[in-house]
Amino acid sequence: MTGNDILQRALGLLGYAENNGNTQLTQRILQKALPLTNFVYGDIARMCGMEKQRLNSLLDEFEISDKAADVFACGLAGYIAASEGDDNAHAFWAAEYNTRRTTLSKITTVKDELPIPEY
Repeated sequence: MTGNDILQRALGLLGYAENNGNTQLTQRILQKALPLTNFVYGDIARMCGMEKQRLNSLLDEFEISDKAADVFACGLAGYIAASEGDDNAHAFWAAEYNTRRTTLSKITTVKDELPIPEY
């Protein structure tokens, strides 16, 4: 899978497909796509327990499950929508991302206790 694969999924979710004729939108998104992709990738990598990597290009290959790729696309869609001022799409995809990303966590138990400081 590549960053561009995830980007194309995210654009499809938003309805910002490259073939819509709006070349200004496409160019704006492509200019900020790599930093946004790296931002979400870092979060996905942490949630999946992967060694965090940074993409140098949208064409860099990385290993990710299909489930994680779907969550990745939702997160990227939310950040792209926010960067474009599309508040409704941002709210929807940010909520969807936050709901789905918790399913990727490798943490299976949570302690319900207050820490006791050591003096």
